[in-house]
Amino acid sequence: MSLYYGRGNNLKFSFFKNYSLLFNDDVFNKVILNSLTFTIIIVPIIILFSLYVSYILLNIKSEKTKNIFTTLLYIPCITSPVAYSLFFKQLAYNDGILSSIFNNFNILGNVWSARLYISLICIWAWSGYYILFLFTAIKNVDVNLYKAAKLDGASNFKIFRKIVIPLVKPVLILMTILVIIGTFQLFVESSLITKGGPSMGTYSIVHYLYNRAFVYVSQYGYASALGILVFLFCLIVSIPFVKRMIKDENTL
Repeated sequence: MSLYYGRGNNLKFSFFKNYSLLFNDDVFNKVILNSLTFTIIIVPIIILFSLYVSYILLNIKSEKTKNIFTTLLYIPCITSPVAYSLFFKQLAYNDGILSSIFNNFNILGNVWSARLYISLICIWAWSGYYILFLFTAIKNVDVNLYKAAKLDGASNFKIFRKIVIPLVKPVLILMTILVIIGTFQLFVESSLITKGGPSMGTYSIVHYLYNRAFVYVSQYGYASALGILVFLFCLIVSIPFVKRMIKDENTL
């Protein structure tokens, strides 16, 4: 499909015309920049936040308390993205609660505040899954390692930093790959909350693909080429992380 150019059902074989058009497309360059910006904001915060919460959960002795916390953390993950996107959109309106708190500052009217707002929503919605993912890996670490470190006088934080993190490094690398891919698939939040604005500052790749294929011009071939480029980009970004993960597993 990506080798065909045209609109609707009027498609003609065009070799790599769609790809050449993409690289000269200012909107494509803009959405790539937006996606990279979201990635730079979201990925490190989710990884660090997951580590921090996992550390807290690890030091909670009561299993009942742990179960309550993990359940609460996972609730955003099973909430409909459409539902929470519409909810947060209402909060950020000019007459919304957040607007009142920030002295009538239009959060969605500024490019960087809108990007940050959507990023924080994504962090809230996605973190629960990665926290449980990481915490499960941490629970599988041999308990005898903790006991030996305790006997040597190591603090809980030192045990976590020197023993736990190195042992779950492959999981952290996998999490990084998954969050990067998830960020490049960002669609519902940006399309419903800001519609890609202001000034296309939150316009995501998948949102642009959807518009080119189904909303504006029905250029299925162009949208397919865009999808393939996104796939290749995610693949290329993932390769160094996968190599590092394999290397760490072999070392262990």
